[in-house]
Amino acid sequence: MKRVFPFGWMILVATSQRMELSSSTQSRSLFHIWKNKKKQLWEIDLKLFASDVVGKVVAAAAVRPEYVRSFAGKTMFQIVLCAYDPSEAISYVRAVQFDLTPSFGVEVKLSADYRFRNIDRPDYPHFGDTANFTRHVMLGAGKRYLPPSLEAFHSIKEVADVAQDQAADIAINLIEAAKSASDFSPDLQSIGGRVEAYSLSQSGVQKLR
Repeated sequence: MKRVFPFGWMILVATSQRMELSSSTQSRSLFHIWKNKKKQLWEIDLKLFASDVVGKVVAAAAVRPEYVRSFAGKTMFQIVLCAYDPSEAISYVRAVQFDLTPSFGVEVKLSADYRFRNIDRPDYPHFGDTANFTRHVMLGAGKRYLPPSLEAFHSIKEVADVAQDQAADIAINLIEAAKSASDFSPDLQSIGGRVEAYSLSQSGVQKLR
């Protein structure tokens, strides 16, 4: 059965002029719900946005109740929204998580609301199976697969000093490290598939790799 709510796995790295995004899946965005409201990402009321999405979940449950109920007690999906404001030189990352309770109620959590400025310290927030990624890759046996560029990245003091190629390399190879570690860590089986990287800038969305 085709998944109605793809649960993507993403890593985002901010640079001085853009936001790099790498995803291991072709997750379908629900952001089209708001595309005609003429609002910038940082202006969106996430509570209203989440309410619209919950309405879509309820509609899906009416069509495929057994499938939607199979998520009871689990996370159904997470929506990660990214944007770059060229006038302020700020990258935004906002995420909302949707869980289905054991009694089939929908719980909504604001899982991220980041702003990256040029003077901020670089970071790489990741979304998806983050607990297992941290345990088995960043802090576990999978550390051997981490990209060599990660150590150099940690020494950079400001977002303004992160190059586009460097950000893309970090984003892609952190996911590749998790894929390699999944060979001996069953908990990482949720991470896999093709990896693609995109740049979000004032000129639009550009596929990097």
